[in-house]
This record gives sequence, structure tokens and C-alpha cells, in this order.
Amino acid sequence: SPFDPDGDGESNPVVWRPSTGAWFIRDFGQTGNNFAVSWGLPGDIPFVYDPKGSTSEVGVVRLVGTDLLWFFHGPGFLRSNNTRTTLLTFGIFGDILVPGPWEEAGVTNPAVARLFNNVWTFYIYKADGSIRTATIGQNGDLPKVQDYDGDGRFDIAVFRPAAARTIVIYSSNSSTHNFDFASGTADHTVRGDITGDGADDISFWEPISGLFFSLTSDNNFNDTLGRNKN
Repeated sequence: SPFDPDGDGESNPVVWRPSTGAWFIRDFGQTGNNFAVSWGLPGDIPFVYDPKGSTSEVGVVRLVGTDLLWFFHGPGFLRSNNTRTTLLTFGIFGDILVPGPWEEAGVTNPAVARLFNNVWTFYIYKADGSIRTATIGQNGDLPKVQDYDGDGRFDIAVFRPAAARTIVIYSSNSSTHNFDFASGTADHTVRGDITGDGADDISFWEPISGLFFSLTSDNNFNDTLGRNKN
């Protein structure tokens, strides 16, 4: 979700410097202001998250043995028993991080995607401590989660480069949809709501032409109406 640590309703640019574990946030509080915070060590994987009842925060995931440890800066992840955690063991070596609003709009859940036996399985850590799982896709697919149906929650999805296809399981009704829209030479996928209708669009950047292409949700992902812009 958009990173808004100062709560002004506008996304802030942010970078993480792995050599020092320092985060740098631009336009914090006011335009041109820079904010820095140290959180993480070399080798960590950075992420941003939206804690319930608070503004956006940062975190890192660290591999310890074969386990992934999630370190939350700030208030941490709110559980359904009204306690918060700033340290969570969740996931294993090789998992891809896919944190986002899986249960509730505007609130981030830890989540990972795992390729095993040629099938992708998504593991989503819920507020009650249970783990939701769902399988989709095959070897060669890439996780491509975002909110395609506009209900404010992430949908489970993968992109299949060999077929230029995005396969989505809607969170609103668990229906599966295939969208054939991608580049024939390279697909640098881009996430976001291009049209501002509340649902994310299927987009990619083609490096050869320098064009961004979007299959937009406001026309029900009709591929004859794909848009492009330099």
C-alpha cells in the first residue's frame, strides 16, 4: 500500500540503505523535509507496512537459520486479542515477501509466497494468529499481488510470462480470472491504481519502447482498451 508515515494523505518516497540499516524518508511532515531512522542490518529484507490505528511504518525480515524473522518498527502488528507484536517468526528460506492488506483495507498482514512441487502457495498471517493458505499457478509464474477487485484487500495472483497472462483469485468472491496482457519481449510489472477508481490495474513497462501499458479496471480489464503513456 502507499507509504504515508506522516499521515498527510500523500505517499512519501523512501529508501533503505542496507550497508548501515538506515531508512531515509522524503517530505516527512512538509515538502523538502528529510527524516532518517535506523532499523535493520546488512542482509535484511526491507518492507513497509500500515499498522492498524497508526500511520505507515517500516520493518525488516531477517533470515535466522532457515526461518524468517519479521522485525516491526513502531507499534507493530495488531492481533485480534488487542495485543501488538514487533517480532514474528513467519516463513522460511526461499519465500517471497508479499505483505499487504489481506484481511482489512489499510492494514498490513505479513504474508509470503512459496514455490514447492511446481505450485505457488500463499501463506497469510492473520490477526487471530491463524495462517490462511491458498495455492495457484505453476513453476515459472511470478507472484503479482494487488487489489484487482477494488475491495481494499489484496487478491492472490501470479503472472505467467510464458503466456503473458495474469491469473487472479478475487478476495471479494474467491472467483478466478485470467487476463492476457503483457509484453512479448520483457515484462517489468508495475503496481498501482492508474485510473483512480479504487481498483489496481494490470500494468507493465516495456524497456525497448520506453512505454508504460495499463489494462485498466474501469473498463473491466478489456484488453482492446489498454492505455499507454511515454
